[in-house]
Amino acid sequence: MSPGDLLRAAAAGDEAAWNEIVDRFSSLVWATARAHRLSRDDAFEAPDDETLDRLLLDGERDGALWRAFARLSERCKTLLRLLIADEEPSYEEVGAALGMPVGAIGPTRMRCLDKLRRTTEIAKLEA
Repeated sequence: MSPGDLLRAAAAGDEAAWNEIVDRFSSLVWATARAHRLSRDDAFEAPDDETLDRLLLDGERDGALWRAFARLSERCKTLLRLLIADEEPSYEEVGAALGMPVGAIGPTRMRCLDKLRRTTEIAKLEA
């Protein structure tokens, strides 16, 4: 049975499909958790249904956000990346990096975020 078939069957309540998914993919899940430097105990801990639902919704939201981000102009993507850096640069540094007057950074940032918001909302409607 293909993974898609297994998932559909499991979603319909087929316990054998769930067991097959666990058998097939548990080592991959374990390796992925460990690759992200989770401790053995954290990697082994089974999250509850509420946590799983939250993770699924967060993943869907994040995916929609990154798809919308990819539709932005290169200038907007570069500006937003600079402004969310771990060590946030000053507006003077951003202006110098982008060849943009300091006074234009805030308004441009708002236009880029508005475009991102609209693009995300359109993507939701298309889904």
